[in-house]
Amino acid sequence: MKSKEALEKLSTKQVAIELFNIVSNGKYDTNDLVPYFDRIDKALTELEEIKRYPTADEVCEALSEYFAKETIYDKQFKEFRKGFRVVANPRENIYNEYDLLGLPPHLITLIGRFYEGLEKAGKEE
Repeated sequence: MKSKEALEKLSTKQVAIELFNIVSNGKYDTNDLVPYFDRIDKALTELEEIKRYPTADEVCEALSEYFAKETIYDKQFKEFRKGFRVVANPRENIYNEYDLLGLPPHLITLIGRFYEGLEKAGKEE
């Protein structure tokens, strides 16, 4: 059996294979398996976090941090606004001095994933 620290260094696939081998052998204490299941659960939780779409609040928080000014989401027009300036919407993407190429890649991706989620769900946030 490996320690929790040792399991953290392995890929999820390696952990699953080790767990399978231990269980197949049939000689184990149930408590010894807990670190293996914890490690697999952690990987599944991370995967779920990656798969989900960001919320309007999460996008607003990231944009507000980047612009150092509060950004809001207007549900009626599906737009992110900084004051009276539109930062992004699903039709035009970026307006005025906010050039899409000027935003960091993580914000472009975040905005795109948000609108992708709206489109996929077929609803407004």
